[in-house]
Amino acid sequence: MIIDLKNLEKINKISVKFCIIGGGTTGLFLAHRLRLSKIPVTVIEAGGETSSKSINFNYDFKDSYYSRTLLKDRFALGGTTRVWGGQMIPFLKSDIKERDYLGLKAWNIKYEEIAKYFPVVNKCFKFKFLENKSNVIKKKKYYNFSKKYFNLRFSTFIKPKIKNFYDFFYDIIKKDNKLNIYINAKVLEINNSKDNSSIKNIIAKSSNGNTLEIETDILIICCGALESTRLLFIYDKKNNNFIKKQKSPLGHFLSEQLSFISGKFIIKDWKKFILHFSPIYQNGLIHSPRLELNNKFQKKNLLQNAFCQLIFIHKKTHWLNLLKLSLKKRGLNYRNILIIILSISEILKDFYNLFIFRIINKSIWYNKPYKILLSITLEQLPNFNNRLFLKKDIFGSNKLIINHKVRNKDIYNIKLISKTFKILWIESELNKIAELKIRKPSDFNKKNFIETYHSTGTIRIGSKKTNSVVDKNLKLWNINNLYICSTALFPSSGCANTGFTLLAMTARLGEYLKKLHND
Repeated sequence: MIIDLKNLEKINKISVKFCIIGGGTTGLFLAHRLRLSKIPVTVIEAGGETSSKSINFNYDFKDSYYSRTLLKDRFALGGTTRVWGGQMIPFLKSDIKERDYLGLKAWNIKYEEIAKYFPVVNKCFKFKFLENKSNVIKKKKYYNFSKKYFNLRFSTFIKPKIKNFYDFFYDIIKKDNKLNIYINAKVLEINNSKDNSSIKNIIAKSSNGNTLEIETDILIICCGALESTRLLFIYDKKNNNFIKKQKSPLGHFLSEQLSFISGKFIIKDWKKFILHFSPIYQNGLIHSPRLELNNKFQKKNLLQNAFCQLIFIHKKTHWLNLLKLSLKKRGLNYRNILIIILSISEILKDFYNLFIFRIINKSIWYNKPYKILLSITLEQLPNFNNRLFLKKDIFGSNKLIINHKVRNKDIYNIKLISKTFKILWIESELNKIAELKIRKPSDFNKKNFIETYHSTGTIRIGSKKTNSVVDKNLKLWNINNLYICSTALFPSSGCANTGFTLLAMTARLGEYLKKLHND
């Protein structure tokens, strides 16, 4: 059931068993997992059902490659899933184990404890990852190309009808009177009990001044990495800085997955190229290839995790882009209609090739794009000085400052991986179907990194309160009933998309809370 705080009384007080802050990716999934166990759940969402226009989040970006588009359209039911591509791939064991050659310690949680819940996520969202033993993969030439320094793996895209979690869970939410979701309810306070051992209540307010006070047995913060950290800062300040006094690294070690366009391909034979490198269509899902650095090459060159992939870019005036735009805006202007009509021969040819590729090659057909780029995504190593912190603005409001830098070592490593990829490309027979041109050395700089929005590290999981913010059960140290479920927990970012592993950790947390409730 969805309840708009703006439509309630000026002051509202409720008492609940489980309260989740955040109606986005993990918030809705965790609520669903708890409801499967018949546990009543209340969710608080700062945005509305589809919009966050009335909210002022007060973020600022200091010496950072982040942009303000980071928050656009993400604060509403569904959260990031309203705008993401829905690309999923699990972390590998190497992402969370100790890597002494980089000075990285292992996470304070075994990989098997997370991987145990991969099937739970697969079943809920109808995933089936592609295995490298597939006959379709064996026909692809890049399989052999990858063996020397790279391992081939495939990410999987969520089906369009599942991609927005709010839409996916909508029918369940509407019918369930034991799942109450308060929208337009921005959390302003999280208050401790008198002895500072547990959460006493949460205060939320709507844009028209209506207040919601919630007393809860268990509180789980399920916002994005930045917003979860901001809420913990506010909570800590309100409660006499007890987290800060523990010498906790709250807000520090802000890490990203650094994405960089390092080169472009000049195509000589398009049909052969697309046959070798197009995504695979199998089990009703699209699987996109990626070449991940193998452990041997990483150790030899003191490199963190990274992967290479191809990006296909069509012109904005391509008929398919215009069609997608029309579906978004629910209408086409006369100019776009004319372009599509004039493209009819190209459309027919594309549909023919699409059919042939899908049925015979089990692959995705692309009409020759405007550009084909080589993208490299690099795991950013944790840096204590990359951090978030609160600072009062001229109006006295707490503003979240994002201080995030890219180090010269990261730029050097991107150059090294780019150079290695090109050498392998020239040595292979693939050089006959496309030429790879790497960018000029001067282009490898901090300004040209692309935002991935996979922030990690600021509420890290660990073995004790001086080296972490939460324990292995995602509970805040010294607080009996406050849990965090966000990518901010990850001590290192890895290079795989963070969403799938976070959902597995969410399922694990749901199981733990279920046992807690039953006891």
